[in-house]
Amino acid sequence: ITFYELSFILRGTMTYYVNNKKVTLNKGDILFLSPGLTRKRLKIQNCEYISYNYYTTDKTVDSFDLPMHILNGLSPEILMILRAGDEIHFHNPYELELLEPILKCLLQCILNKCKMEQVSEIVKSIKQYVIDHINEQITLEQISKSLFFSTVYCSSLFKKEMGISIIDYCLNEKIKL
Repeated sequence: ITFYELSFILRGTMTYYVNNKKVTLNKGDILFLSPGLTRKRLKIQNCEYISYNYYTTDKTVDSFDLPMHILNGLSPEILMILRAGDEIHFHNPYELELLEPILKCLLQCILNKCKMEQVSEIVKSIKQYVIDHINEQITLEQISKSLFFSTVYCSSLFKKEMGISIIDYCLNEKIKL
């Protein structure tokens, strides 16, 4: 593609192939594609979505560093902005420049949501400890002692942010290795 694509899945499921990699989007997901990627949208059934395909020379829009697939990215704020964009487009279908502020607002909201979902420094430290000691036997006590936090705190925070226990994470990393 030679343009940016920003798609929001409102209902149902949609499948893309992006650079020959299958990407399945479900209700609430967001897809952000940059120029230069190859993409193929498969047949759409029972899916409601909104797509913004755009070009830009605006460096503030061009500099958004978003992940390609944002799981459950639709928030009430983003839905409200999408509705406003629909209203503007419905009443002014040939004045696309009116949608530019809507697009910037959508991109900023998505970027803010992605930043909020990043993991804490403690979880980053736990992940780094696992990487540094992957060939050793790793215990919760060793990890918590190295970070100067209790095992209960480290364990519960990691589980909350990563959705997996520290031990399961260690096992997964060892299996990958």
